[in-house]
Amino acid sequence: MSDYYHVVMLKLAAGADDAYHRKVEEFCRAIRAQVDGVVSYDYEANEASRAKGFGHAVISRFVSEEAHEAYQVCPLHVEMKTFMAPMIEDLIVLDCTTGGRG
Repeated sequence: MSDYYHVVMLKLAAGADDAYHRKVEEFCRAIRAQVDGVVSYDYEANEASRAKGFGHAVISRFVSEEAHEAYQVCPLHVEMKTFMAPMIEDLIVLDCTTGGRG
């Protein structure tokens, strides 16, 4: 079975302050601890000089696509998205299974 990756590149509003970032990191810790099927779940600053304003990302790995689908509707993830939404100006999502399919 191959791992399933879910990467969300975020372009955040200027109002996303330190308290905002700390709260997102708290959500990440809770998701890692409480959501079944999560292998890794991190919120990181983008260090690339060619990021085009996408300054942060949620980088997550799941045991399967099914685990990812269950996470999408879990209450903790829904709460995290609701908190983050007002500061998200744009986002790009990558969902993929590893293993050389393309």
